[in-house]
Amino acid sequence: VGTMVVDIGQSADWVKVNVRKT
Repeated sequence: VGTMVVDIGQSADWVKVNVRKT
């Protein structure tokens, strides 16, 4: 369950980086 929360946080970070790169 703990990994799920971390996964969501990492996903949000990846999206942020992707949006900034675009």
